[in-house]
Formats: sequence, C-alpha cells, structure tokens
Amino acid sequence: MAKDNKKLLKTYALLHVAVLILSVSTVCSKFAAGREFMSFEFIALYGGVIFALGIYAIIWQQVLKNIPLTNAFVNKSATLVWSLIWGVTLFGENVSASTIIGILIVFCGVFLVVSNPKKKEEEKENE
Repeated sequence: MAKDNKKLLKTYALLHVAVLILSVSTVCSKFAAGREFMSFEFIALYGGVIFALGIYAIIWQQVLKNIPLTNAFVNKSATLVWSLIWGVTLFGENVSASTIIGILIVFCGVFLVVSNPKKKEEEKENE
C-alpha cells in the first residue's frame, strides 16, 4: 500500500509540474504580445509557448494514466495561483481582494463539481 501512495504522490507532483509549465506558456505569450509582430523575439517567445504546451500535453497524458480526469482537472485550477504569482512578480500587477475572491470561487466551484456524491455513485455503477 505504501508503494501505491508513493506512486500517487509522484503522479500529483508531476501533475503540478505540468500545471507550472502550462502557466509558463501564458507568460511567454504575454511577453510576446509586447514585441513587434514577426520579430525574432516574437517568434522565439511564441516558439516557447508551443514548446511549453507540447511538454504540458505529454505530461498531462502520462498523469491521466494514473489518476481520474476529474482529479486532474481539480488540480489544474492551480494554474490560477501560478498566473497570479507570475502577474505580480514578472508584470508588476496588483492583487485585489476581488481577484482573490474570484480564485476562491473557482476553487470552490471545481471542488463542488468533483465532490458531487451523485456523480460518484454513477462512476461506481460504470465500473
């Protein structure tokens, strides 16, 4: 049983690495938006977006082999936290109370959808 828990922990750690990579793609995209269209920097940054999304997709598929899609999507909402961190540290954006409240509402909504007892009964019936 301990081995299963260790594998599950590694899977969730890998999932959060994927979420971090996904958030990096949005950072590259925002930096590219500030560059002249089709300049070297623009193309390099959008190349970074495509590369990051490709790595994210590969990791995402590997994660889904070990955990249910609903669990993966709940953890994917951590992208909001990374976006907030990047916005503050890299772009000097301000964090307002409404931003924090909005993120909390999204987390609560995702949690409610995934923890729906009726849905869990349906999943057990389908097994």
